[in-house]
Amino acid sequence: MGPGTHATPLVSGRVLAADTRQPLAGVKVLRAGAGQATDTIDQPKGAQLLQQARPVMTNTNGDFVFPSDSYITLFRRATWCSLRLSFQAAHFATLQTNFTTAQATNSLPDGTPVVDAGEILLKPFPK
Repeated sequence: MGPGTHATPLVSGRVLAADTRQPLAGVKVLRAGAGQATDTIDQPKGAQLLQQARPVMTNTNGDFVFPSDSYITLFRRATWCSLRLSFQAAHFATLQTNFTTAQATNSLPDGTPVVDAGEILLKPFPK
């Protein structure tokens, strides 16, 4: 048994305002989990900070593509189970959601699973 790769999915979609259905530009899309804990014990340190993916920003049409990640496993081929993403924008409530293997509708030629998230709706804060 040789080394194998483990890929999280490539996730694409469009972010809209829930009340107006207008596209939201500049929404920050990032992997949820690490770095978002309020307890200092759970805060990432050292190389953990380097492992965090950079946030992806939505374009003027609200579209985003969150890239996949690949990891090396030494003894067996691993598969991903889920990926948790956070969507953050000024004046809107933050949304966190999971994407699972069941949602991967296809894959790229290199085997990277692809998830079409469709429309992501962010709720505005009350005025």
